[in-house]
Amino acid sequence: MLAPEAFRYFLPAFLYASLESYASLSVFVSELVGALTEPSRTDVVEALDRATRLPSGLGLPDDMTELLRKQQIEWFDSGTPLAIFHERFDSLTPAEGGAILDFFVALQEAHGADFLIFSF
Repeated sequence: MLAPEAFRYFLPAFLYASLESYASLSVFVSELVGALTEPSRTDVVEALDRATRLPSGLGLPDDMTELLRKQQIEWFDSGTPLAIFHERFDSLTPAEGGAILDFFVALQEAHGADFLIFSF
């Protein structure tokens, strides 16, 4: 949603708010973790697979799920998600990268049960 420069400008505030107001921002925090993590096709496929395992009545209809799968995989294969990630993060300084790592460690310590994929 934000240009790379705007994303980096607001990133310290995003990180701070995520740790300080986690209870009211947990969905935002989950999205931020995704934005800070290099995307992979495997991650996209696994997320789509998890969506198909939702209990009956909670998920999307099968035809909608298949359409979503097709669109998401095509979007990933277009290279756009990786390009966005690299535009945002390739120019980070070591100190900025360290601050993001510190954020991940603090998030793991405070809310690790919500983010079982982390491993340090």
